[in-house]
Amino acid sequence: ILKRLKRRHSRVDAERFCSEARRLRPDVVFGADLIAGFPTETEYMFANSLSVVDDCGLTYLHVFPFSPRSGTPAARMPQLARNVVKERAARLRAKGSQALSSYLAAQTGTEVEALVERDGVGRTPHFLEIDLPAAVAAGAMVRARVSGNDGRRLSGEVLARARRAARARVQSAGRGAAANLLPKRRPRTRRAVPRSLATRLPPAT
Repeated sequence: ILKRLKRRHSRVDAERFCSEARRLRPDVVFGADLIAGFPTETEYMFANSLSVVDDCGLTYLHVFPFSPRSGTPAARMPQLARNVVKERAARLRAKGSQALSSYLAAQTGTEVEALVERDGVGRTPHFLEIDLPAAVAAGAMVRARVSGNDGRRLSGEVLARARRAARARVQSAGRGAAANLLPKRRPRTRRAVPRSLATRLPPAT
């Protein structure tokens, strides 16, 4: 199917990339666009599309059923029945929902940074939405503890605003430690007047 789509990568390439990225950063999250019912797709080929969700560790899926566009090479290929295309797309979406639900459940009890996008809703570094009960202005960065999810987004409680938390950490270090963080000011020294210049100056009256 990838060759018919004129893609230059293979499934093995995708698996290798995800594995290496996860080795370098274990908390990385992946998403993918997946097409269901492309012309000539067999049930075996579709099963490979389902298994790639687990093999690559995908969390976010954008699934769409194939629909022919007049004048394209794919429109001239043997087409699948529309009910088969829709049924496979539904199975892929179900697989994606399962993957997302598992990831959401694993976040319960963790602490995350979130950018508040609108009243009561923030976005984590891994692109998850999180419901925040506290009234925080849009644009603020907050730290929150995840308490659960509704299958689509997280829910949590605000622990502190990011800047306030950073300020508190500095204060807890003690005034002396905080003072050491400030740049030292050099003492001002008076320059001596050269002897040759002093002899040329008129005496003070």
